[in-house]
Amino acid sequence: DESLRQDRAMGLMRKYGPYVAGVFVIFIVGLIGWQVWRDQTVASARRHADAFAAAQALVEAGNVDGAKAEFERLSNEGPRSYRTLARMEHAGILAQQGDLEGALAGFDSAAESAPDQIMRESAQIRAAYIAADTQDFAALRTRLQPLIDSDTRVSYLAKELLAVEAWEAGETQLARD
Repeated sequence: DESLRQDRAMGLMRKYGPYVAGVFVIFIVGLIGWQVWRDQTVASARRHADAFAAAQALVEAGNVDGAKAEFERLSNEGPRSYRTLARMEHAGILAQQGDLEGALAGFDSAAESAPDQIMRESAQIRAAYIAADTQDFAALRTRLQPLIDSDTRVSYLAKELLAVEAWEAGETQLARD
């Protein structure tokens, strides 16, 4: 009886053993590959975080042109979130230097590439504040409407900006609403 069980077990091992071993090897190789990929991703994010912090330090040190060039470089490489943040910082520097059209385009680009809603809406509201100075009321209203409809925290800022601009445009009823 015991010999029969051993023969059956050996038969199953001969028949399915290579498959079980192959699945086990594939699992181990996949696990190692996933760990290596994760470590590379974290290392890359750390490098880009350090580069981003260095560019911010350039701004604080007064080297605005150097920071502008660095943020422009960072906006085209690295993880998506750092690219978006770099685009926003670059656009902020452009606005600070008086290039409002370039800043507006930069914030719009950052909003399009944003990986999450918070970053997207932050870029959109910053672009709207610049658009309030450079575009007519109808264009600003069109720009703000999606933010107002989103019913997020940013929607209150968008409503406030729309009310101020409506007041200045003579749309007093809209400003009151």
